Amino acid sequence: MRRAVVLGTGFVAICAVLLPAQEDGKTTHESVLKELISVLDKLTGVLGTVKDEPSAKAAVPEVKKVLGRLEEVNKKAKALPQPDKEEKDRIAKLYRPKLEEAIKKQREEVTRVKAIPGGSELVQLIKPPERKSK
Repeated sequence: MRRAVVLGTGFVAICAVLLPAQEDGKTTHESVLKELISVLDKLTGVLGTVKDEPSAKAAVPEVKKVLGRLEEVNKKAKALPQPDKEEKDRIAKLYRPKLEEAIKKQREEVTRVKAIPGGSELVQLIKPPERKSK
């Protein structure tokens, strides 16, 4: 189930092809995708600091901070219109390998941290938002 959570987070990242960020003061799909990859890398880095129960507890504030940034990126994404097919394909070609690598590293760290005392509580913070039923 935790794997599904990480995959869900990863797929939120893949949806970032639909997300924006800053380029010449303008929010773009590409810049948001770059920001998303950066945030995922930061989260992986924070998880990498977890070696034992005390370090897992110490990582909680930083994980929450990074998750807040992830939420901001998602809000930027939702504010942009869908890119046209050509732009979507161009961005996917450029960033899919980087995004997949970021997700893979995050998944590995989540798996490692879950095995550490106190780690599963930390990993539970990293979950995709619940979807509303229609």
